[in-house]
Amino acid sequence: MAVCPERGRCLSCASQGTECCEFSCPPVEDDDEEDLKMMHLPEQAYRRSPLLPSLKKRLASWSRETPAAQASTCGACGCSVTDHEAMLVSSGEQRILEVCRRLFQPFVPDLSKNELTLGIRQSVQDTACLGLGRVGFTYGEVSLLSFLRLLDRVACIQSGHAVEPGAFYDLGCGVGKTLVLAALHGIGFHRCVGVELLPGLAAAARILCENFRAEGAAAVVEVVEDDMEQVPLEGASMVLLNAGSWTEPSLSILRRRLAQALPDGGVVATVRHPIAKAGEGLEPVEELRLPMSWGEASVYLAQKGIHRRLKVVVDLNEMD
Repeated sequence: MAVCPERGRCLSCASQGTECCEFSCPPVEDDDEEDLKMMHLPEQAYRRSPLLPSLKKRLASWSRETPAAQASTCGACGCSVTDHEAMLVSSGEQRILEVCRRLFQPFVPDLSKNELTLGIRQSVQDTACLGLGRVGFTYGEVSLLSFLRLLDRVACIQSGHAVEPGAFYDLGCGVGKTLVLAALHGIGFHRCVGVELLPGLAAAARILCENFRAEGAAAVVEVVEDDMEQVPLEGASMVLLNAGSWTEPSLSILRRRLAQALPDGGVVATVRHPIAKAGEGLEPVEELRLPMSWGEASVYLAQKGIHRRLKVVVDLNEMD
């Protein structure tokens, strides 16, 4: 029996109104003493080697021969996979999911626990050691299968406008799951670039991208440790942003920047908050429901220079 994401939303969690996994992250235990020591490093020393020892060991032990984890318990929420809605997948989707599971195996310390534990710990460690608050840095991940289907929607939207499959950018990429998914998707991005400010998460994402290349991937995947508001968006044809903590005037500033950087027909996907405004360069196109690690979230698609407005809500759980 395959672990989710070959299954859809968890009905058990939904019935209980479960919040983001970050808020129920297990505390650091006694066997994580090496991780705890990093809390006392000066910022400069921390930036030189920001990966948690526990995560570094797991990433170092990764092998492309390691089979993807199979279990009867969901690695995202800990519930039985039978509590999740069954979802049909194509053979192409199945191949991509198998690659992703193998690559991200180091983030599954125990299939009976939350698979996000190590990613959350690294994110919290980064912000604590750099003196940053958690506002704007809540850790979460996309559902693998649903994100593939989000890319299907983007490909469909762009198909009628002769948009070249340029570069994919994830602004705030975390450990880089979307980069792998975008690189494997048939949309044909020539580069997949993750932008991540937190040094530990960026370091983990770079290692995962190296492992992805070891899988024989032809697509170019890279991670830039930088402020998403400053990094150039060269050749972008799609930009992803989890905008949950963004407010004005930042959203308007980013909207103007994306409207300048994207070619006509280029797509922006924002999680939680819409960024587009009709007549300001980015036109609203579609609203979708995308399963995330904390539950379902609204995803808003906008397109550069395409003057149309569709009030359509697509549930990615129900696409097959």
